[in-house]
Amino acid sequence: NMFINMTVLAEDYEIQSSYYKMLGYWFGTTPAEARKTYPKIPGHFLHNLVRVRVDPNNSSRIYVMNDYKSQVTTMPVVMWCTANGGQHWYSCWRGGKIWANTTGTAVEYWKSRGNPMGVNVHLAYLEKMWIDKQEDYFVKSGDILDFNADGTFLMTQIAKVVTNSTDHGDSWHSSQEQETSPGSGHWVGAGNSNTPCEELMQDHRFPSTLFMCTGENWLWATTGDGDLVRPNAQAGMARFMPAEASVSSVAIHPNDTKTFYTLHFRQWSAGCLTKSTDDGVTWEVVGHPVAFPQNVRNPLIVQNSLTFDPDNHSIIYFCIPALRVEYHIQQGPEN
Repeated sequence: NMFINMTVLAEDYEIQSSYYKMLGYWFGTTPAEARKTYPKIPGHFLHNLVRVRVDPNNSSRIYVMNDYKSQVTTMPVVMWCTANGGQHWYSCWRGGKIWANTTGTAVEYWKSRGNPMGVNVHLAYLEKMWIDKQEDYFVKSGDILDFNADGTFLMTQIAKVVTNSTDHGDSWHSSQEQETSPGSGHWVGAGNSNTPCEELMQDHRFPSTLFMCTGENWLWATTGDGDLVRPNAQAGMARFMPAEASVSSVAIHPNDTKTFYTLHFRQWSAGCLTKSTDDGVTWEVVGHPVAFPQNVRNPLIVQNSLTFDPDNHSIIYFCIPALRVEYHIQQGPEN
Protein backbone atom coordinates (compact mmCIF):
# COMPACT_ATOMS: atom_id res chain seq x y z
CA ASN A 1 0.00 0.00 0.00
CA MET A 2 2.80 2.41 -0.83
CA PHE A 3 0.56 4.08 -3.40
CA ILE A 4 -0.69 7.49 -2.26
CA ASN A 5 -3.80 9.52 -3.02
CA MET A 6 -2.41 12.61 -4.73
CA THR A 7 -5.87 14.15 -5.08
CA VAL A 8 -5.83 14.62 -1.31
CA LEU A 9 -2.14 15.39 -0.79
CA ALA A 10 -1.79 17.76 -3.76
CA GLU A 11 -4.03 20.23 -1.96
CA ASP A 12 -0.70 21.25 -0.42
CA TYR A 13 1.00 23.77 -2.73
CA GLU A 14 4.52 22.35 -2.29
CA ILE A 15 3.37 18.84 -3.14
CA GLN A 16 1.39 19.99 -6.17
CA SER A 17 4.37 22.01 -7.45
CA SER A 18 6.68 19.04 -6.92
CA TYR A 19 4.27 16.76 -8.78
CA TYR A 20 3.99 18.96 -11.87
CA LYS A 21 7.73 19.63 -11.91
CA MET A 22 8.23 15.86 -12.09
CA LEU A 23 5.66 15.47 -14.89
CA GLY A 24 7.23 18.32 -16.82
CA TYR A 25 10.60 16.61 -16.71
CA TRP A 26 9.35 13.18 -17.79
CA PHE A 27 7.24 14.53 -20.64
CA GLY A 28 9.78 17.10 -21.83
CA THR A 29 7.77 20.20 -21.05
CA THR A 30 7.47 22.90 -18.41
CA PRO A 31 5.59 22.50 -15.12
CA ALA A 32 3.09 25.12 -16.32
CA GLU A 33 2.38 23.18 -19.51
CA ALA A 34 2.14 19.94 -17.56
CA ARG A 35 -0.62 21.48 -15.44
CA LYS A 36 -2.61 22.28 -18.58
CA THR A 37 -1.99 18.94 -20.29
CA TYR A 38 -2.51 16.70 -17.25
CA PRO A 39 -5.00 18.53 -15.01
CA LYS A 40 -6.42 15.36 -13.46
CA ILE A 41 -4.35 14.35 -10.45
CA PRO A 42 -4.29 10.59 -9.74
CA GLY A 43 -5.81 9.04 -6.66
CA HIS A 44 -3.53 5.99 -6.89
CA PHE A 45 0.05 7.11 -7.43
CA LEU A 46 3.52 5.66 -6.84
CA HIS A 47 6.56 7.92 -7.09
CA ASN A 48 10.14 6.93 -7.97
CA LEU A 49 12.37 5.34 -5.34
CA VAL A 50 16.15 5.56 -5.01
CA ARG A 51 17.34 3.30 -2.20
CA VAL A 52 16.16 0.04 -0.57
CA ARG A 53 17.62 -1.46 2.60
CA VAL A 54 16.60 -4.59 4.53
CA ASP A 55 17.18 -4.98 8.27
CA PRO A 56 19.89 -7.69 8.53
CA ASN A 57 18.29 -8.95 11.75
CA ASN A 58 14.70 -8.99 10.51
CA SER A 59 14.01 -9.39 6.81
CA SER A 60 10.41 -8.20 7.29
CA ARG A 61 11.70 -4.69 8.07
CA ILE A 62 12.41 -2.82 4.85
CA TYR A 63 13.27 0.85 4.32
CA VAL A 64 12.93 2.79 1.05
CA MET A 65 14.13 6.32 0.23
CA ASN A 66 12.40 8.93 -1.93
CA ASP A 67 14.90 11.63 -2.93
CA TYR A 68 12.54 14.31 -4.23
CA LYS A 69 15.16 17.01 -3.74
CA SER A 70 17.72 15.72 -6.24
CA GLN A 71 15.96 13.02 -8.28
CA VAL A 72 13.00 13.20 -10.67
CA THR A 73 10.26 12.27 -8.23
CA THR A 74 7.79 14.06 -5.99
CA MET A 75 6.99 14.88 -2.39
CA PRO A 76 5.93 14.25 0.36
CA VAL A 77 7.41 11.05 1.91
CA VAL A 78 11.16 11.10 2.65
CA MET A 79 11.37 7.45 3.74
CA TRP A 80 8.92 4.57 3.63
CA CYS A 81 9.15 1.70 6.12
CA THR A 82 7.44 -1.66 6.53
CA ALA A 83 7.63 -4.02 9.49
CA ASN A 84 5.73 -6.91 7.88
CA GLY A 85 7.51 -7.58 4.61
CA GLY A 86 5.72 -4.98 2.55
CA GLN A 87 2.08 -5.59 3.43
CA HIS A 88 1.83 -2.18 5.11
CA TRP A 89 4.05 0.84 4.41
CA TYR A 90 4.24 4.05 6.44
CA SER A 91 6.21 7.28 6.51
CA CYS A 92 8.88 6.79 9.18
CA TRP A 93 11.08 9.92 8.77
CA ARG A 94 8.62 12.66 9.65
CA GLY A 95 9.55 16.33 9.61
CA GLY A 96 7.09 19.14 8.92
CA LYS A 97 4.06 20.68 10.54
CA ILE A 98 1.56 18.23 9.10
CA TRP A 99 2.82 15.46 11.36
CA ALA A 100 2.28 17.56 14.49
CA ASN A 101 -1.23 18.66 13.49
CA THR A 102 -4.31 17.00 14.94
CA THR A 103 -6.94 18.05 12.41
CA GLY A 104 -7.22 18.59 8.66
CA THR A 105 -7.86 16.61 5.49
CA ALA A 106 -4.24 15.47 5.12
CA VAL A 107 -4.03 14.47 8.79
CA GLU A 108 -7.15 12.34 8.47
CA TYR A 109 -5.76 10.78 5.30
CA TRP A 110 -2.50 9.73 6.96
CA LYS A 111 -4.39 8.37 9.96
CA SER A 112 -6.64 6.37 7.66
CA ARG A 113 -3.54 4.71 6.25
CA GLY A 114 -2.48 3.68 9.75
CA ASN A 115 0.53 5.99 9.58
CA PRO A 116 2.08 7.02 12.90
CA MET A 117 1.78 10.74 13.54
CA GLY A 118 4.06 13.22 15.28
CA VAL A 119 7.42 14.70 14.27
CA ASN A 120 10.05 12.08 15.06
CA VAL A 121 13.16 13.87 13.78
CA HIS A 122 15.55 15.79 16.04
CA LEU A 123 18.15 17.89 14.23
CA ALA A 124 20.22 19.51 17.00
CA TYR A 125 21.19 23.08 16.01
CA LEU A 126 18.99 22.91 12.92
CA GLU A 127 15.87 22.12 14.95
CA LYS A 128 14.88 25.79 15.12
CA MET A 129 15.03 26.40 11.37
CA TRP A 130 14.38 23.01 9.80
CA ILE A 131 11.71 21.66 12.16
CA ASP A 132 10.11 24.57 14.01
CA LYS A 133 9.87 26.74 10.88
CA GLN A 134 9.19 23.99 8.34
CA GLU A 135 6.29 23.96 5.91
CA ASP A 136 3.59 21.28 6.20
CA TYR A 137 6.03 18.74 4.76
CA PHE A 138 9.80 18.56 4.91
CA VAL A 139 11.07 20.18 1.70
CA LYS A 140 14.49 18.53 1.85
CA SER A 141 15.30 14.88 1.26
CA GLY A 142 18.24 12.54 0.73
CA ASP A 143 19.34 9.29 -0.88
CA ILE A 144 21.80 7.67 1.53
CA LEU A 145 20.55 4.89 3.80
CA ASP A 146 22.41 2.02 5.43
CA PHE A 147 22.86 -0.19 8.50
CA ASN A 148 25.99 -0.72 10.54
CA ALA A 149 27.67 -4.14 10.62
CA ASP A 150 25.41 -5.75 13.23
CA GLY A 151 22.18 -4.07 12.12
CA THR A 152 21.58 -2.14 15.35
CA PHE A 153 22.18 1.31 13.87
CA LEU A 154 20.42 2.79 10.84
CA MET A 155 21.82 5.95 9.24
CA THR A 156 20.46 8.28 6.62
CA GLN A 157 21.63 11.57 5.16
CA ILE A 158 18.98 14.23 4.54
CA ALA A 159 20.35 17.26 2.67
CA LYS A 160 23.47 18.15 4.70
CA VAL A 161 22.54 16.35 7.93
CA VAL A 162 23.29 12.80 9.06
CA THR A 163 20.55 11.30 11.22
CA ASN A 164 20.52 7.89 12.85
CA SER A 165 18.00 5.57 14.44
CA THR A 166 18.48 2.76 16.97
CA ASP A 167 14.76 1.93 17.30
CA HIS A 168 13.93 0.70 13.78
CA GLY A 169 13.13 4.17 12.47
CA ASP A 170 10.69 5.19 15.21
CA SER A 171 12.91 8.20 15.99
CA TRP A 172 15.83 9.93 14.30
CA HIS A 173 18.60 12.06 15.82
CA SER A 174 21.41 14.12 14.33
CA SER A 175 24.80 12.58 15.02
CA GLN A 176 26.95 15.48 13.84
CA GLU A 177 26.95 17.76 16.89
CA GLN A 178 26.39 17.79 20.64
CA GLU A 179 25.13 20.65 22.79
CA THR A 180 27.49 21.71 25.57
CA SER A 181 24.57 21.93 28.02
CA PRO A 182 20.81 21.65 27.46
CA GLY A 183 19.36 24.82 26.01
CA SER A 184 22.70 26.63 25.67
CA GLY A 185 22.64 26.75 21.88
CA HIS A 186 26.39 26.05 21.94
CA TRP A 187 27.36 23.11 19.76
CA VAL A 188 30.44 20.92 19.33
CA GLY A 189 30.82 19.11 16.04
CA ALA A 190 31.66 15.42 15.84
CA GLY A 191 34.64 16.17 13.60
CA ASN A 192 32.87 15.41 10.33
CA SER A 193 31.49 18.86 9.55
CA ASN A 194 31.29 19.98 5.95
CA THR A 195 30.00 23.45 6.84
CA PRO A 196 31.71 25.84 4.41
CA CYS A 197 33.27 28.94 5.94
CA GLU A 198 33.60 31.89 3.57
CA GLU A 199 35.32 34.30 5.94
CA LEU A 200 36.70 34.55 9.48
CA MET A 201 36.51 37.80 11.42
CA GLN A 202 38.12 38.92 14.67
CA ASP A 203 37.23 42.00 16.71
CA HIS A 204 39.51 43.33 19.44
CA ARG A 205 36.46 43.86 21.67
CA PHE A 206 35.92 40.08 21.65
CA PRO A 207 39.45 38.79 22.22
CA SER A 208 38.47 35.13 22.67
CA THR A 209 35.84 34.97 19.91
CA LEU A 210 36.15 34.13 16.24
CA PHE A 211 33.21 35.05 14.00
CA MET A 212 32.58 32.71 11.07
CA CYS A 213 30.57 33.46 7.93
CA THR A 214 29.20 30.19 6.57
CA GLY A 215 27.45 28.93 3.49
CA GLU A 216 23.88 27.79 4.13
CA ASN A 217 24.46 27.98 7.89
CA TRP A 218 24.20 31.65 8.88
CA LEU A 219 26.71 33.46 11.11
CA TRP A 220 28.59 31.57 13.82
CA ALA A 221 30.81 32.61 16.72
CA THR A 222 33.09 30.45 18.84
CA THR A 223 32.27 29.89 22.51
CA GLY A 224 34.52 28.74 25.33
CA ASP A 225 32.64 25.75 26.70
CA GLY A 226 33.61 22.97 24.30
CA ASP A 227 35.43 21.10 27.09
CA LEU A 228 32.03 20.20 28.52
CA VAL A 229 31.66 17.81 25.58
CA ARG A 230 35.22 16.56 25.22
CA PRO A 231 38.73 17.85 26.06
CA ASN A 232 40.02 20.66 23.82
CA ALA A 233 36.83 20.72 21.75
CA GLN A 234 35.74 23.96 20.10
CA ALA A 235 32.11 24.97 20.54
CA GLY A 236 30.17 27.48 18.50
CA MET A 237 26.84 29.32 18.46
CA ALA A 238 24.77 30.30 15.42
CA ARG A 239 23.11 33.65 14.92
CA PHE A 240 20.08 32.59 12.90
CA MET A 241 18.36 34.65 10.21
CA PRO A 242 14.79 34.63 8.85
CA ALA A 243 15.64 31.89 6.34
CA GLU A 244 18.62 29.80 5.25
CA ALA A 245 21.45 32.21 4.54
CA SER A 246 24.95 32.10 3.09
CA VAL A 247 26.98 34.85 4.70
CA SER A 248 29.98 36.29 2.87
CA SER A 249 31.29 38.82 5.37
CA VAL A 250 30.48 40.43 8.71
CA ALA A 251 31.37 43.63 10.51
CA ILE A 252 30.41 44.91 13.97
CA HIS A 253 29.64 48.59 14.41
CA PRO A 254 32.59 50.46 15.96
CA ASN A 255 30.37 52.08 18.60
CA ASP A 256 27.93 49.27 19.34
CA THR A 257 28.96 45.67 19.88
CA LYS A 258 25.39 44.44 19.50
CA THR A 259 25.00 45.87 15.99
CA PHE A 260 26.09 43.49 13.23
CA TYR A 261 26.21 43.98 9.46
CA THR A 262 26.45 41.08 7.01
CA LEU A 263 26.73 40.51 3.25
CA HIS A 264 25.23 37.45 1.54
CA PHE A 265 26.39 35.51 -1.52
CA ARG A 266 23.27 33.36 -2.10
CA GLN A 267 19.97 32.26 -0.57
CA TRP A 268 18.25 34.73 1.78
CA SER A 269 19.14 38.37 0.97
CA ALA A 270 21.66 37.47 -1.73
CA GLY A 271 23.59 40.60 -2.68
CA CYS A 272 22.12 42.53 0.24
CA LEU A 273 23.52 44.27 3.29
CA THR A 274 21.66 43.13 6.39
CA LYS A 275 21.71 44.54 9.90
CA SER A 276 20.97 43.36 13.43
CA THR A 277 20.82 45.72 16.42
CA ASP A 278 20.12 43.03 19.03
CA ASP A 279 23.21 40.83 18.82
CA GLY A 280 21.89 38.73 15.96
CA VAL A 281 18.43 37.89 17.28
CA THR A 282 16.59 39.72 14.50
CA TRP A 283 17.76 40.92 11.09
CA GLU A 284 16.63 43.36 8.42
CA VAL A 285 17.78 44.27 4.92
CA VAL A 286 19.22 47.80 4.84
CA GLY A 287 20.74 47.89 1.37
CA HIS A 288 21.16 46.03 -1.90
CA PRO A 289 24.62 46.92 -3.22
CA VAL A 290 25.05 43.92 -5.56
CA ALA A 291 22.48 43.20 -8.27
CA PHE A 292 22.54 39.47 -8.98
CA PRO A 293 22.06 38.37 -12.61
CA GLN A 294 18.63 36.98 -13.48
CA ASN A 295 19.55 34.84 -16.48
CA VAL A 296 21.59 32.14 -14.72
CA ARG A 297 20.75 29.36 -12.30
CA ASN A 298 21.74 29.83 -8.66
CA PRO A 299 24.31 32.61 -9.20
CA LEU A 300 27.01 33.11 -6.58
CA ILE A 301 28.71 36.44 -6.04
CA VAL A 302 31.01 36.39 -3.03
CA GLN A 303 31.60 39.71 -1.26
CA ASN A 304 34.43 39.93 1.27
CA SER A 305 36.15 42.20 3.79
CA LEU A 306 33.18 44.23 5.01
CA THR A 307 34.87 47.12 6.84
CA PHE A 308 33.82 50.38 8.48
CA ASP A 309 35.70 53.56 7.63
CA PRO A 310 37.53 54.38 10.90
CA ASP A 311 36.90 58.12 10.52
CA ASN A 312 33.35 58.04 9.16
CA HIS A 313 31.21 55.18 10.35
CA SER A 314 28.56 55.96 7.77
CA ILE A 315 30.90 54.59 5.11
CA ILE A 316 31.30 50.83 4.73
CA TYR A 317 33.67 49.15 2.29
CA PHE A 318 33.72 45.66 0.83
CA CYS A 319 35.32 43.91 -2.14
CA ILE A 320 34.27 41.34 -4.72
CA PRO A 321 37.09 39.03 -5.91
CA ALA A 322 36.78 38.90 -9.69
CA LEU A 323 37.18 35.15 -9.97
CA ARG A 324 34.35 34.55 -7.50
CA VAL A 325 32.01 36.30 -9.93
CA GLU A 326 33.18 35.17 -13.34
CA TYR A 327 33.57 31.49 -12.50
CA HIS A 328 30.08 30.95 -11.10
CA ILE A 329 28.15 33.13 -13.54
CA GLN A 330 29.84 31.68 -16.61
CA GLN A 331 28.66 28.19 -15.71
CA GLY A 332 25.28 29.06 -17.20
CA PRO A 333 21.80 27.76 -16.37
CA GLU A 334 22.54 24.12 -17.13
CA ASN A 335 25.25 23.69 -14.45
